[in-house]
Formats: sequence, C-alpha cells, structure tokens
Amino acid sequence: MTAIVQRRMLITVLVGLAAFLVAFKPLRLGPFEEFRVELRMRYRFVEPFSQLAKDKPMEQLVREVLEKAKFDKPEFASIKTVGEHVLVIEDDASTSMSEALKRQEQINSIILRNFPKAQLIESERQAKGERPIWQIGRIGIFKPSLNLLLGLDLQGGSRIVLQCRRAEFAFELDKPIDPKQREAARETITAALERNGLENFDVLVEETGKVVFVRSQATAREAESQVRLIETTLRSLYGGARELKERRQPFPLDAAKVNTVREIVERRVNRYGVSEPQVYVEGADRVVVEMPGVRNPEEALRLIGEMGELEFRSVPEKYRVDVETSPTGTKERVIFRDSQGKEVPQYQVYAESTLVVKGTELSPPTVVGYDQFGRPEVHLTLNREGARKFADFTRRNVGKHLAIWYDRECISAPVVQEPILDGRARITGIGSFEEANLLKVILDAGALPVPVSVLWRQSISPTLGIDTIHKSINAGILAAILIAAFMIGYYRLPGVLACVALVIYFLIVLAVMSLQIGDWRPVLTLPGIVGLIVSLGMAVDVNVISFERLKEELRAKRPLRTAVELAFDRSWTAILDAHVTVLIAAAVLYYFGTGPVKGFATTLTIGTLANLFSAFFSVRGMMERIVRTKLGERTSWFQTFADIPAIQRLITAQR
Repeated sequence: MTAIVQRRMLITVLVGLAAFLVAFKPLRLGPFEEFRVELRMRYRFVEPFSQLAKDKPMEQLVREVLEKAKFDKPEFASIKTVGEHVLVIEDDASTSMSEALKRQEQINSIILRNFPKAQLIESERQAKGERPIWQIGRIGIFKPSLNLLLGLDLQGGSRIVLQCRRAEFAFELDKPIDPKQREAARETITAALERNGLENFDVLVEETGKVVFVRSQATAREAESQVRLIETTLRSLYGGARELKERRQPFPLDAAKVNTVREIVERRVNRYGVSEPQVYVEGADRVVVEMPGVRNPEEALRLIGEMGELEFRSVPEKYRVDVETSPTGTKERVIFRDSQGKEVPQYQVYAESTLVVKGTELSPPTVVGYDQFGRPEVHLTLNREGARKFADFTRRNVGKHLAIWYDRECISAPVVQEPILDGRARITGIGSFEEANLLKVILDAGALPVPVSVLWRQSISPTLGIDTIHKSINAGILAAILIAAFMIGYYRLPGVLACVALVIYFLIVLAVMSLQIGDWRPVLTLPGIVGLIVSLGMAVDVNVISFERLKEELRAKRPLRTAVELAFDRSWTAILDAHVTVLIAAAVLYYFGTGPVKGFATTLTIGTLANLFSAFFSVRGMMERIVRTKLGERTSWFQTFADIPAIQRLITAQR
C-alpha cells in the first residue's frame, strides 16, 4: 500500500510541475535567435531615381545621406529600390521597441530632409527572436508568461455571417443609373423590393449603371415569380427594365458546396494573416467568420465576399480597347468601344468573348511585385494544361488584346506582344499594393463555388473584452478566497489539501488551454470562462463528497488510515457518475453547437477531466501520505469544524 501512495504522490508532483512548465513556459530549449526589432519603411518618390541619383545608384546615394547625417549603426540598414520610384529601407539594429521607434523617426527625418518630395507609404516594426533572463547552455530561463488564445468576445474583432446564394438575376435598364449614384440606387432598389415582399436578397449595380444584379435564395420553382416581381419594381423606379436571361445563373446548394465555401473562406483569411480565425457553418446555407483582432471589417468583407473567379478571354476584333487611368496614375479602367467609338458594356464583350484559361488552371503561389515605375502587379504561373492553352492562344494572336476578367469585370486587357510559351503572365493596372496582395490571396485560395452575400456583420470593441477579463479575474480571485476560507475553516487539514488541489486544477486547465495539437487549439471565450467556473464548482463538490464520507467514517470510530481509504473508495462511484454525465452533456453540446456553445463545451470538458485528477486522485494521494506521518496521529485535524469536541459541547448546551 505504501508503494501505491508514493506513486500517487510522485504522479501528482510530476503532473503539477509539467502543467506549470507547459502553461507558463519558463524553461525553453535553445538555440535562441537573438532578440531584435526589425524595422521596414517604404517610400514613394515622384521623380525617377535615375534623375535623383544621376551618376550613382540610388541605394548608394541614400546610404551616403544616412552616413553624412551621422545615423547610428548605418551598416545595419538595408537599402534597396523597387523600380524607379519605390525605395525600401530595412533595419534590424534595435534591441527594443522604443529604440526601433527612435530609429524610425530618425531615418524618416533624414530622408524627408534630403528628399522633400518623398512620401512614406508603409512602415512596420516587428519583434524577432527571444531574450532569456538567464541561460545555461541550450536551456533558457524566461519570465513566466501565459499565452492563451482569446476569442472574439474577449479580444475584440469582427464577426461576419455569410449567406450562400442560390440564384443570380441580371436586369438591363432602359435609363442607366448615374455611376455616381450607384450606392444610393442600390439602397432605393433594396427598399422597394422589401416593400414588395422579397426577402433575403442583395442588390448590385454594375459600374456603368446599365445592369442591376439581384442575388436571392430562389429555387428553380420560385425563379420566374421573383423575376416578374423584380422587373415590376425596377420599371416603377426607372421606367423600363428587362431580364437578361442569358445571364441568369442558378446555384444548386448542398452541404458539400457550403462546406467548400467554408474551407475557401478559411484559406483566404489564413493566408491574409488574420490570427486564429474561427470559420464554421451555421444552418444549411450560412458561413460564420470570426476574426479576432480585426477591428474594421470592410477589408475583410472584400477578402471573403468575392467569388474570386479569374478568366483570360479573347477580345472580339470588332471592339477597340481603351484604358482610362485614375488621377493618381496607378489604377486603370478598361473601356471597350465599337467601330463608331461608342462605349460597349463589359457584360456584352464578356458574352461574345472566348475563354482561353481559367483561374483554376493556376499554380499557386502567385507573387506580388512592382513594375519599372514602382506600380504593383501580380505575377501568375499556369499549370501544364493552362500553359499549353495559353501558349497556343498567344502564338495565334500576336498583336491582339487578351482580356483578364475577375468576377466578370475586366481588370486588364494587354496586347500580346509575342508568344508566351512558359506559362507565365502578369496582371497590371492595380491601384495599390494592398489591392494586389488581396488579389493574390483570393487567387491562391481558389474561387468560391457559389456567390455569397454579407447577411450580418458586427465589429466588436476590444474594450468589452478587456473589461470582461478584468471582471472575470477579480471574480475568480474573490471566489477562490471564499472557497479556500470555507474549505479550510470547515474541513480544516483536508480543506488545505483541497486548496492545493485547486492550484493543480488551474495549472492543468491553463496547460491544456495553451496546447496546440495539429491545427486544433482551444480558444478561451466568455462562455468558455463560464464552463471553467462550472467545472471549478464541480472540483469543490468532489472534495465535499469525499470529506463528508470521511466525516461519517470517523464518527463510526474507525482508525484514521482506514477511514481515509474507505471514504475515497465509497465516494468514487458517485463522483464518477457525476463526471461521466457532465462529459456526455459536453460532447452533445460540442457536436451540435456552434461558436460560443462549442467554447463552453470545450472548457467544461477540460475542467471536468482536470477535476478527476486534481480533486480526487491528487487529494487522495496527499491525504494517504499525510496519515502515514506524525500528522496522522492528530485525528482532530481531520474532523470537520462541527465535530470538534468544544463545538459539540456548545451545540449540546444550545439544545
């Protein structure tokens, strides 16, 4: 029996120590990358570098300017140019964020003083490496830190509900909408359709204002009636409208397609760099996206809401291609004109064009780069079949236009200068680096099988999460103090052991919440905190059951060692039954629940399993070890407050 007791104590100590090391990571194995803060700054110059630097490289000129200004540690600065107008400066000499900020301000001051027309268009600071407090060989000792993954409700961010659409209808208006009034017209049409009884739909107005798209949940049976309703509504607003039947698109939905939407949206969000997003299916045709840390959902909406269908198509010879450049000189708009110089709608050109290559024939990853003038562009590589088609088309169409369509909008229409045999292409005319990066992410992740619309969105303030965390911590500390006071005051020495078990319980829970197993990692949400509080109450309940059983055995005048063994043996069945039923309930909640419900089920399961070890196994091991020491001779220390002789006499006197 003594060997079993020793094993229980050893396991308790080892599990507690391991849980502390996993949860707080005070010990880490090297080698450690030297801690530094990397600084990156990107400038755009109005004048080309060839005019500014004249007889020397621009990189050399900038380095000389830094050295002349007595910039500290200039050798750590990396200077490179992108095209003729973009300069990138990278620096990794800083050993703290404050030092990096000072160096950034110093570099910016020097550059703007020497090149007044330069514009800082991007700057970022990123910590790299680790800094141990003390290091012994390859083992580093760090300040204990807790790394929990906080959910949307605690960290703040964006929550977006996407609706997978079942149909898309296109209507041509007799009187086009003013392109400047597209958003107002969309709201007007939406309100009119809602008044006429149409539900769960969204409206899009083409850039030219000539075509209105309506996406809805119409099935094949409902399509005709919806078309009549929409046509009647548009005619009442704009005088005349007719459906473009050739552009009607039904999108049959099933569980597989909805799950594909979820997977593609998740890939897009992950590749864009959002930390730990949660993407899951809700109902039969909705996908929920939760992105902690993303305060403004507008960019996320562009990222996940577009179908992302890329096509290379021929341009019919009867149309001429013009390019309209934005005032900034970066973004381009493609305009098609007929033989009389009249602008032709893009959808008409699309319908008459021939498909050459689709985006599904790309070989990721795509690459964002810059042309010789510092303008962003996206470089593509086609797979073997796509490269063969592309080579065949370009070989036969040298000197002709090739239109690049993204979600049926022409974003570029370059002239084929020569046969392209290596399967490489590039997209130009993109407004900014951010737009180029967005296009890259969507192309790499793949196109959505059906269109989606934003049904509901919410931007959650991080203040709510911070307040909730502080209140939860304060509530937890207060609860722990009250529980410890009651357990020690009423159960005395066993109550002290119960408090030790609670510490072990918290260490185990924090360790599991810090783990990442493959792609799975627990996320702490507000419902998850509730689950931990419920399991904490169960932990105390386990001790109460065992200690009450011990009280009965001691009242039966059994020896202390025998009473302890019988108390834990006879309470085990009730404790096991209670925990198994809770685990079954948690499994059901996790399987059928979504989002917050799953968070509650996850922490409830973790806390319940931690209870079985800490509140029963550990307490039993510690108590059986103590009764075999000199403390075991003090039976009164194991009695409850109500069983103390003085208290018993007081109670008898009161009666």
